[in-house]
Amino acid sequence: MRLDRRRRVITLVVAAVLGLTTIPGAAPGQADVRAAGTAAQPVHPLVLEAAIQARESFGLASDPALVESLLSGSADVGSAEWGFPTTADEAQELDLHGRARFVQDLEPTVLPFVRALPTFGGVWIDQREGGSLVVMLTRLESDVIAAIDGLMPEGSLGWRAELAQVEHAKLLDAFDRIRVVWLAMQSATVPTAVSVDERHSRLVVDVTPERFEAAQGELTSIEQELGVPVALSARQLGQDLACTGRRACHDPLKAGVQIDKGYWGTGTYRCSMGFHIWVPDTSPNSNPNTQFLTAGHCGYAGSNDWHHGGVGTDDQIGREKATLFDDSYARDIMRVSVMGGVAGDEMSIFIYGEDSEMYLTGASNPVQGEVLCMSLGVSNYVGCGQVASADQSWLSETSIPHRTVHGASIDTFGAGGGFTSIGGDSGSPIYRRLGWDPWEGLYGYVPVGILDHERYLDGSYGGHDIYFAKVKKALSIGDAEIYPP
Repeated sequence: MRLDRRRRVITLVVAAVLGLTTIPGAAPGQADVRAAGTAAQPVHPLVLEAAIQARESFGLASDPALVESLLSGSADVGSAEWGFPTTADEAQELDLHGRARFVQDLEPTVLPFVRALPTFGGVWIDQREGGSLVVMLTRLESDVIAAIDGLMPEGSLGWRAELAQVEHAKLLDAFDRIRVVWLAMQSATVPTAVSVDERHSRLVVDVTPERFEAAQGELTSIEQELGVPVALSARQLGQDLACTGRRACHDPLKAGVQIDKGYWGTGTYRCSMGFHIWVPDTSPNSNPNTQFLTAGHCGYAGSNDWHHGGVGTDDQIGREKATLFDDSYARDIMRVSVMGGVAGDEMSIFIYGEDSEMYLTGASNPVQGEVLCMSLGVSNYVGCGQVASADQSWLSETSIPHRTVHGASIDTFGAGGGFTSIGGDSGSPIYRRLGWDPWEGLYGYVPVGILDHERYLDGSYGGHDIYFAKVKKALSIGDAEIYPP
C-alpha cells in the first residue's frame, strides 16, 4: 500500500558535478567516514562487545568467536551501512529498510488510533520478532484488538498486544513531575536524565554513580508519590555537543554540514546544520521563510549570526530566529534564517553522506525500538542506533543552572567505533531510512530529530547514548514544514 503522504522530489546526479566523491553527498575529494566493513586486528574488546549486543538485539547469532570472525573478515556487509556486522544473507533477512517503511506506514492510522485509547500503555518495535509492532494496553479487549487488526497496513510485519501495568498518560504525568517530587524530598539526588520505557511500563532515572546507593533508598517513596514503577541507572552526566569536507560543503547546503557562530573559521563555537524548513508568513519570526534547524543550546550565548565557508557575504548564511531552549518546557532546538541572497541557491533536502537521489517526507515521531540514523557534522560520520525512549529528559550543562530539556534518545550501534566525543555535532539531523522506493525511483528519508546531547560510554571504542529534540513537535509550533513546502 502506498502512503498518502506529501513528497517533494529533487534529484541530483552528483557524480557528474562533484567527480571525486567517495560516498554520495560528500564534498569533492572528501571521503565520508562510515564504519569500516573490515575491523582492524585484533578486534578491540569493546568493539566486539558492542557488536555482540547489537546482533543480540536483532536475534542474530552472537557467539563471540563468530562475531569476531565476522568483524575481522570480508563477509561483513552490515557495518558499512548500519554500524553493526552482518552477513549478506542476514542483511537481506533483516531488511531494515523494510522495517523502517513499516513504522512509517503505521503513522497515519494505527498509531493515532492506539494512542487515543484510554487503555493505551505504549508502543514499541520488537526487532527480535521481525520488526513487528507491540501495542501495550491496560486491558486486552476483543473489539479493540479487532479494530487495530483492521487498521494494519498492507505488507504488515505483524503485531501483538501485551498487558501494560499503567496507562501511558500516567507515565507522561510522572515523567513531567519526577524532578519536582525528588526536589520536594529535600534530597541531594538530581536525576541527570529521565526516560519513559513504554516496553516495561516504567520510568528509568539516571543518577550519578556517587548518588546511586542513596537514590535506591529514596526510590520507594518516589514510586509511591508518582504511582508508577521507576528503575534506577548509575550513569555520569553527559554533554551537549556544541563545540571534513563538511567545513565547506554548499551549492547546495546539506543537513549535517558544520556551521560556526559569530565568525567563520574560528572554531570557537561550532555546531551542525539540521533539516531545512519553510515557515509560513502567518508564523512569528517567519521573515525570511527559508530557515534551518539546529540545537537550541547552540544559540544560548554570544552572537546570533551563523556562518559556513564560501557562502554569502563574509560566509554568513543567516541569523537565529526562534528557540525552544529557553521555554518553560524546554526543547533543545532552534530555527536559524537562511538569508534571501543565499536561500535561492542553497536550500535543499539533501543529507550529507546519504544517497543524493532522494526524497524527504514530512517529519515523523520516533517509536521505541526502531532503527534511526544520523549524519554527524563534526565527527564526520554517518551512524545508526535503536530508539531507547520516545520520551526522554536530560540536564543540559550549557545553561547555568543546568536546564532540563525534553526529547527522545537512541542507543547507538558502536561496532564501528565511529561515534566520537567531539563538540560540534549538536544540530545534526536524525532520520528514518526507508531505502529504495520503486514508485519514485529514489531513496526515502524521514526527518525525526535534531541531535543535542550525548553520553560517551566505555572509552574511545564504546557506544553512545544520543539525546535529541523531536522535529515534528518543534515544527508544530508555528506551522513550519520540512523544505520545500
